[in-house]
Amino acid sequence: MTQEYVPPPLPDVAASRSKGLATASLLLGLAALVLSWLSLIGMIVSVLAVVLGIIARRRTHAQVLSIIGIVTGTIGLVISIYLTTTAGFFLHVEEACACAEENASTLLHHTTLG
Repeated sequence: MTQEYVPPPLPDVAASRSKGLATASLLLGLAALVLSWLSLIGMIVSVLAVVLGIIARRRTHAQVLSIIGIVTGTIGLVISIYLTTTAGFFLHVEEACACAEENASTLLHHTTLG
């Protein structure tokens, strides 16, 4: 009685690569939350987290990691966009207020003299 030799199964390289993408998406998503106050850098990291999360979600069974990466990347992107748009708004209003105060003091000065 001879037994046949059955080689061990090869590791699934594609699954481990996709799990690595899901992990990278999660880490980039967390970094996006931290870096979201840096407008351009936060946006780039956020987009990378979302893209890697979507790719990993299609390729692997590590659904939870990729979904968390997508969600945190999206939240980081929303925060970055919000801070970018409101920062410009507040800078513009501040300049207009300084100009308005200057005009008001000039107007008061001319009406009291005349």
